Amino acid sequence: MLNEKIRKRRLELGLSVSQVAERIGVSRQTVNSWENGNIESLKVNNLFSLCNALLITPNDLYEISSDKNGIETQIINLVSKMSFDDKISVYEYITKTLKIGS
Repeated sequence: MLNEKIRKRRLELGLSVSQVAERIGVSRQTVNSWENGNIESLKVNNLFSLCNALLITPNDLYEISSDKNGIETQIINLVSKMSFDDKISVYEYITKTLKIGS
């Protein structure tokens, strides 16, 4: 599960919950909440910060396949579970990264 991957990676790096929280800019309680399974509260912008703090990619965290035939389906499944605000954040991130609409 995602919460277990977060905890495992933090421990692999020898980081405390407080250190991860500080790197992301959230409270220690927020990181504890994610590690205890309250993943719904993990906003997209915090996801990218969390991955940076844990020195992994979102693909690593979510175990997204590098199989070209399945990646689109996996992306659609992940996005379908997001809140509207998170979908907007993802859209803005993608358009900025790919410089779409410039």
